[in-house]
Amino acid sequence: MSIAARNTAGLGTIIGTELYRARRGSLVWLMSLTPLVIALPMVVSTALGADWPEYRGMTLTGWGSLLPAFIALLVGIAVTQDREAWLFLLAAPVARNGLVLAKMASLAVITAVPSLILGLALWIGGINSGVPVPADALAGAAAMWVALLGIAGLMLLLTLAAAMATTIAVGVVGALAGMLTADKAFWFLNPFGWPLRAMLPFGQVRANGVALPPGSPLADLGPAFAAMLLSVVLAAAATALSCMVLRRKEI
Repeated sequence: MSIAARNTAGLGTIIGTELYRARRGSLVWLMSLTPLVIALPMVVSTALGADWPEYRGMTLTGWGSLLPAFIALLVGIAVTQDREAWLFLLAAPVARNGLVLAKMASLAVITAVPSLILGLALWIGGINSGVPVPADALAGAAAMWVALLGIAGLMLLLTLAAAMATTIAVGVVGALAGMLTADKAFWFLNPFGWPLRAMLPFGQVRANGVALPPGSPLADLGPAFAAMLLSVVLAAAATALSCMVLRRKEI
């Protein structure tokens, strides 16, 4: 098969196909139910008059702490569901790099869905507490989505190179490590803590959910934006390595 023939399908077509296939199976339920389970106590409690800043912080830290394990499972499912069609995908008229780029692009969209659901739940919680537009909470959810892209890239690379079980194990260990390092001075060394670190100044909490004292350096927005930038760079690097791994796979 010639190179021209292998590139007859455009990247947009491949991404659209990836997103269409993500609509079925356990992936949809995982994306929809996980943020709802995290946010439901906050929505109910604020409707009953509970303290909004406290439950806002608890919800954001709960989501940020779970993200590495959640992303590992989500990426593992998204890649593993291709196994039955693996021979077809690798022999299809599509560049192998295109398959990886489409998978990463679809993961960016897929991971935005639970972040949007979480944001909607936070908005409802804010309204329950008399805060019509909880901008800080919504900004925290958005910051965590950008900061998780690097983890998604790593999990994609690991799933392609190893297996889903390995990816999930690394995600679980990474979630624990992320909680321990997110509010430390060396947070930048551990990408699994980047989503939490990006959220802290918006949620006004430490990584354990405790409110920040006045004048805390964790309220500085600089490290939050640095975590998001590092995540984008890591996502690009991991995607490039994933392309190399897939090119070496034999049909």
